[in-house]
Amino acid sequence: MKADLAQNEKLIAERRQQRVTALKPVNGSGASMSQKEAQNMDSALQKSAAELRQDFNTLFARYNSLIAELSALHTTEAALAAKKKA
Repeated sequence: MKADLAQNEKLIAERRQQRVTALKPVNGSGASMSQKEAQNMDSALQKSAAELRQDFNTLFARYNSLIAELSALHTTEAALAAKKKA
C-alpha cells in the first residue's frame, strides 16, 4: 500500500511538471503564416475535433451495449443457476 501511495505521489509530481512545461509561454511569436494557411489549419483542427467527438460517441455507445449485454448474460446465468437448484 505504501508503495502504491509513493507511486501515485510520483505520478502526481510528474503530471504537475508536465502541466508547467505545457503552459510555459513559448519564446517569440512562432512562425508566421498567411490567412489561407491559418484558415486551412483551423479547418483541419475543427475536422479532427469532430472526428474525435464521433469516435468518443461510438466508444460510449459500444460500452453502453456491452453493459446491457453483460446484464442480460448475468440475468440468464442467474436463471440457469436457479433452475439447476430446483
